[in-house]
Amino acid sequence: MLDKFRGFADTLAAKILMGLIALSFLSWGITGYLFNGGGNPVVAKFGNTDIKLAVFNNEYHRQVLQIEQMVGNGFRIPDDMKESLVYQILDNMQYRILMDQNAENLGFVMTTDAIFEVIQQQDEFKDEKGVFSYDKYYAIMSYNNISEKNFHSEISKQNGRFLIGSLLKSSVAIPALYVDFIYDFNNQSREIKYISVDFNSVKVPPVSTETLNVTYEQNKQMFVTPEYKKIEYIQILPEHVKGKFSAEALLKKAEEVENEVVGGMGFTEIAKNQSVEYGKLPFLTVGMYDEAGKEYSDKVINKDLMKVVYEISEGQETQLIAHKNGYIIMFVSSVKPAAFLPLEKVKDKIEKIALENEKNKLAYVEANEMLKNAKEGNLKAASSMNIKRTDKNVDEQLLSKVFSGKEGDWIVAKNKNSYMVAQIGKTKTGAKDNAELQKVANLLKEQLPDLVMQDYMNYLKKTYGSKVYINRILDSIN
Repeated sequence: MLDKFRGFADTLAAKILMGLIALSFLSWGITGYLFNGGGNPVVAKFGNTDIKLAVFNNEYHRQVLQIEQMVGNGFRIPDDMKESLVYQILDNMQYRILMDQNAENLGFVMTTDAIFEVIQQQDEFKDEKGVFSYDKYYAIMSYNNISEKNFHSEISKQNGRFLIGSLLKSSVAIPALYVDFIYDFNNQSREIKYISVDFNSVKVPPVSTETLNVTYEQNKQMFVTPEYKKIEYIQILPEHVKGKFSAEALLKKAEEVENEVVGGMGFTEIAKNQSVEYGKLPFLTVGMYDEAGKEYSDKVINKDLMKVVYEISEGQETQLIAHKNGYIIMFVSSVKPAAFLPLEKVKDKIEKIALENEKNKLAYVEANEMLKNAKEGNLKAASSMNIKRTDKNVDEQLLSKVFSGKEGDWIVAKNKNSYMVAQIGKTKTGAKDNAELQKVANLLKEQLPDLVMQDYMNYLKKTYGSKVYINRILDSIN
């Protein structure tokens, strides 16, 4: 009978179905069967489960492939995203494995009858009439090389995770004392008495050549001409297919063109030989701006395709890319690398930065001299203001110093275009607003379940143990 099912599984229709089933399994969280296998070394240990490098890499590359296919247009995950993906996969593995061990210890195990009831409800295992089909069920198991025992185990584990998660989230109650504390914390204000040293009131000498050169070296990354690439492309469309059109015929035509590209033939010659569309673009940035800084528009090449072009070097071509109702191949014919603008072209801007830096420095020196006099009792603040902890109209440096200091302390802090020499006054909370209090309670109600789950995961790690050898993983993917 299994031979019959394997025969079904080898058909094109079944393979398409398997892709849909894989997505369904992901939505269920039924991916535990991926953890079976060997390979050295161990890269993580969650409770009593060792995760070996081969197993982790299998999961990592599966996730990479899935993301790249979902985004499309030749997208490739950039290097700076790969490490984040590694940590995300590790977190998911840890969450799943430790919760499974905890659920088992708590006795959250499904009976065989309950498991099969879940299986019978899945659309993937039903026939055209919507009735559960043993043929489909066993064919899918066979094709994916999943034993019925492992599959049942995964469903039971998923149920255990669901039960624990539901219990934790439903049991969250927000103490009124905590709501009051958060409300008071957010609505605290402090009075300060202060004197300001405005940057523009400070007199500074003209900028020297040495200062200009140093400031340019420190800030030249602000003045960069972008990289420009000039590209050619060949587009293969349905009208380029001779004879009766079909998707297979279009792909075959596109692959013939690609073979000639790989063989080293020029794009213009290929376009002529194959009777396909040829085009070329001027020097453009990845955002499709020309050298004059004007946005460029093309009927074929868009910004998504330009991102693909910017992943290859001069003299290279892209792979065959499905685009609109056909295919496209692009070639980088010339590159103008990104470069720093010379000092002569940005002298006025650099001089302005140098003057601002000098004003900032001298104002800070003057403010600290005033601070010294204030602490000795030789200076009194002339102005006063109330600052709220959530005030967005003052600089973070001032907020931090005002609310971390003690009543009576003198501080110096930058705020906007000045330094403030201030003495910290009393903390006030004011009368409660019931409507605002309810907003705080509602926000905490949304946030606390996640905090509870975080605490639960910390408990699991402490109880069952968690160890990751991150360098072994990062070395393998770089």
